[in-house]
Amino acid sequence: MKASEYLWLYCETMEELEGASPEQVKGETNLRAGYPTFESDTTGEPLDEQDVFSLLGRNEAELWEAFGDGDKERFAAIVAGQQTSDDQYHADQEAPADGEADT
Repeated sequence: MKASEYLWLYCETMEELEGASPEQVKGETNLRAGYPTFESDTTGEPLDEQDVFSLLGRNEAELWEAFGDGDKERFAAIVAGQQTSDDQYHADQEAPADGEADT
């Protein structure tokens, strides 16, 4: 399941279970989603649950605003934008520094 799809479902579940702890919401979301595996919206690479929730944590205000507006496209674009930034960061970390030989 794409990270953006899962996070949208998580927000729906949190809204429905108003007052529930984040752990309860996460458990209910996983149940509703069939205990999914997660994948990047940008690369399709596998993600772990911590990576998915990191996307929410770093973009929480914007994601909740898009969710509140019922704008799934904007919501997914925010998630994908963060993943694009993360992808570039990781690519930069893997690239040899100037002057270093490829080994």
